[in-house]
Amino acid sequence: MLPPTQRSIFSILSVAHSISRKRSHSDALGRGDTGTHCERGTIHSTEQIRNDTCGILDIRAEKNKPERILDDAIADDNTIHGDIATNPTTADSSGDRSRTDNDLIDEDLIDDGSWAIEFADEHPGLEVTSIDLTPLAPHDVPPNLSFQTVKSLDLQTFKKSSHDFIHLRDLKGRISNWDEFAKEIFDVLTPGGVAEFHEGTIEFKAKVGLPETSCMKRWGDLFRKAGAERGARFDVIESEILLHSLRAAGFIDIMEYPYDVPIEPREQQGKLGRLAWQELVHDIEGSILRPAVENLGWSEERCYMFAARLRDELKKTTVKPYMTRLVVVCKKPST
Repeated sequence: MLPPTQRSIFSILSVAHSISRKRSHSDALGRGDTGTHCERGTIHSTEQIRNDTCGILDIRAEKNKPERILDDAIADDNTIHGDIATNPTTADSSGDRSRTDNDLIDEDLIDDGSWAIEFADEHPGLEVTSIDLTPLAPHDVPPNLSFQTVKSLDLQTFKKSSHDFIHLRDLKGRISNWDEFAKEIFDVLTPGGVAEFHEGTIEFKAKVGLPETSCMKRWGDLFRKAGAERGARFDVIESEILLHSLRAAGFIDIMEYPYDVPIEPREQQGKLGRLAWQELVHDIEGSILRPAVENLGWSEERCYMFAARLRDELKKTTVKPYMTRLVVVCKKPST
């Protein structure tokens, strides 16, 4: 274990709404047990770093927004924002954050800087910098938090063997070569370091099956075809490309934690089912605009018609649809 001033955690995320940010599956590495609920928003245990002058690297690409102007919606699809927290005693004097081992980056779904503000409040001993492709103007910013605008974020800007933990969430449709990407993650990790992936399937499922002509059935086909056209697969779970790439990169102790998430607006489904349903229904348009328009040649009108029909199906269906979230935890060999 590295001393506190050298410990660093790196996390890359994409499209997902948070339910919990306080736990991680990384502490279950090597155990065969699986949980009974979906930890879709887990990033790290804040208790583990509360007394350490270390940082966390946490990145997520933002989801399409359901804008009514197509060009704006497409332009917003790749809006990436994040936070870097550095130990001010070890930060490079030139201001190059990529050269310090103690940093935090957060790419959050909500582009108001709220995650960075919360983290900076909880960890006043860390210098936190929020980075984004577009300028932010948050309020009530803690004194240890600043905001930056960047053009891109490249894993190769981080030193090899520089981070103890890498968290990645919902990168489907973003990675053109998973073998190369997994190798980059492997290289950035310290020996014995852990990577944790949170990904979701692109297919609706139901125990009684789905109608062949339903929008629920067509949803998976839409993303599968769009991924083939753009050269970046959405079916990273169904195709097992993620697991294959991790093995090829040299990761060991690969553990899988699947969670079936109900998507139905009925009280008996419980809080998780209602949250998952609300998350999807709230932003169906934002999920399909870019892949459907740019990769499949759909019109804006067709996108909104499809979204309306799917929304109506989800409200009226009796088949109890669900989707699957998969958490994969793996380790870089110690030697």
